[in-house]
Amino acid sequence: MLSKFWPALSGEFTSIAAGVVQTTGTSTTEVMSQNAVTTELDSVRSNLNEIKDLTTIYNVTQNVPLESGYYTLETAIAAVPTEFRKCGMTIVYSTSDQFWHTAQFSRSFNIPVNNEQWLSLNYWSTSDLYFKSIETETITTKNETLFPCFVRNQSDLSTLDAPYKVGYKRKLIYQAFKGLKLYGFDATKKYMISHFWVDSYNPNQRLYRIIIKQWNGTAWVSYFDTSGQKDALGIIDGKIFTWDKTIGTKRMIAQIDFSNLEIIDGSTLNNGEPDLIINPDCIYEQGLFTTSDVEFKSMKLSGQTVSPLSIQNISGVKPYYNSRRKPTFAFIWDDLNPTDALVFSVFQEYGFLPSFALISNSLNAGNAPEYQNYYMKGCTILAHSISHPSMSNPATITYEEVDNQMKTSKKIIESYGMRVSGWVTPQSSLHSDFFPLMVKNFGYGFTGLNGGLFNSTVDPLKMSRYGIESAMANHDHTTIINRIDSAIANNELVVFYGHRLPSTYLNADTTPYVTEDDLRFVLDYLKTKTDDNLCQVLSADEAVYQYYKQPFI
Repeated sequence: MLSKFWPALSGEFTSIAAGVVQTTGTSTTEVMSQNAVTTELDSVRSNLNEIKDLTTIYNVTQNVPLESGYYTLETAIAAVPTEFRKCGMTIVYSTSDQFWHTAQFSRSFNIPVNNEQWLSLNYWSTSDLYFKSIETETITTKNETLFPCFVRNQSDLSTLDAPYKVGYKRKLIYQAFKGLKLYGFDATKKYMISHFWVDSYNPNQRLYRIIIKQWNGTAWVSYFDTSGQKDALGIIDGKIFTWDKTIGTKRMIAQIDFSNLEIIDGSTLNNGEPDLIINPDCIYEQGLFTTSDVEFKSMKLSGQTVSPLSIQNISGVKPYYNSRRKPTFAFIWDDLNPTDALVFSVFQEYGFLPSFALISNSLNAGNAPEYQNYYMKGCTILAHSISHPSMSNPATITYEEVDNQMKTSKKIIESYGMRVSGWVTPQSSLHSDFFPLMVKNFGYGFTGLNGGLFNSTVDPLKMSRYGIESAMANHDHTTIINRIDSAIANNELVVFYGHRLPSTYLNADTTPYVTEDDLRFVLDYLKTKTDDNLCQVLSADEAVYQYYKQPFI
């Protein structure tokens, strides 16, 4: 009896029974033959394989969702199914509620992809960040940051989906602002962008205009109004443009992406109470200093259109220039530590700005806002490698790994919106074989290649720092005070560095090398010197520029 059915059980097709259909359809009663099912499945498999072969972009966050948290580059790469791992594949993943990233696997097409290559960061290149759309944003609190430069002002934000021109929603204008800093503005007030206007009459010389209004307690009044023609401003279609404009004592520096905006005449963004207002973190009352061209260089390399004078930092110290090079000091705190908040608050009491050298493996969506806040308030953020390996001996680390540690740590920090110009070498010593990598990736750095000098003859790519922890062992301040006096006498640039506060390095009596009181003693001393205009204490970016630029006569 079983022999009658054996061919079917073995998968071999020998006949078609009467009443059995040979095609797919919508019937719920018809029976389909094994042969037809097999043929249909083979067709589906073929189509799926063809889709996989044609797929060049894979959304990791959407296709392999996490139960909690966000992806990193490493975890996103590992989550991609094997069948989608191929040369040229681009992945998309989110690292926070607001940031999306892309990365492309760049291995040669004629070399088979293996698991080790796929997981190696050496073969991946990352792109610019993207900001999450309001359509998928979860809105929970009154002052939630919706875009980097704006916060909620109205409870109902449905008007953001209203068109400002057919096919173009109002929220695209807010999304176009990738950065915004307003200097000399009253930080106790709130501000909105009332008009974002581009005329379309002359495509070759369009007129661009921004109007910022201030809430004076009873009404929104015009506060900052600037405009200019396309060529005069330097706007290039499809590029992010840095619009730097000073009117009286007020200054606006806006980074605007014009690639997704449609030209329209007289666009009123807000007429009346605005749905979004300018993020208070973008508003400053402090004085401005022009920073070095290293930040300008990093923006140019990222494809942004900028003026050399448009990249600015703020400083708590009033500028004072004379005919000699001014002695300059900076403080860098290494590694990304939980005591960095204490460090920042202490420095703020003196009107000084500390700097922070971050190990990028320790930077994540949870702690990044802390350092974004420091950065927005004028602190310098430097790269300090991915994982802090020694780079003093080519026998223990490869050229490729050093390159990856430098460029990837910089990319990770910058993916959180903090531009990086400076490098701090792990353990303070960079072998000279790796120096070309410094030149390629950074504008200045601390590499221990200074020959023991701290004056203007030192290449800013070969500087060294001075450790405050060893200099204040046993709470003896003599050594560090003498070093400050020597730097002032010899017009030097001295960059101090530390780690935690209090220090985890201990004296023989088990007290920390450096306590908060020790740090305050040094800052008290420096404050007396800056008050007498004998020196300046700046963030690292600012210190390097102010010291190495041509002195003012």
